[in-house]
Amino acid sequence: MSSHERNDTDADVHTVWQAILRDNFRHPHNRAAVQGMEHCGSSRNPLCGDHIEVGIDEDHGVITDVRFTGYACSIAVASASLMTQAVQGSTTDMARELADGIQQWFSDDSVDLPLPDLLQPLRLLRRQSARKRCAMLAWQSLAKALP
Repeated sequence: MSSHERNDTDADVHTVWQAILRDNFRHPHNRAAVQGMEHCGSSRNPLCGDHIEVGIDEDHGVITDVRFTGYACSIAVASASLMTQAVQGSTTDMARELADGIQQWFSDDSVDLPLPDLLQPLRLLRRQSARKRCAMLAWQSLAKALP
């Protein structure tokens, strides 16, 4: 494959990832009130005022419901939407491992994290240093919510 063909393929993948992020902002999954949920955690970005709160219900260590709410930019909302989809039905241990891994991956460019297909669009955000904090907000809230 020539470098030109590879660049075209990369551009196609990036276009798909952008569309997925845009769709998760415009039509976020699991965005609902978290009051009354078993475990809640929230994080705030003091630089912009974004705030995401995550609530989870679990049964014997398995996440049975996960939601988020808050006021946040498109990147933070899209990341929260993807996060809820990724951890729904997983064990709390697996969710914690993923949340910790995502936060480390966004914080340290030398860390290589194999992402599930659902979370591949986050790779676009990792390249934008100014938006990393936005993308991590939901993951920080999830880590605080986990028992």
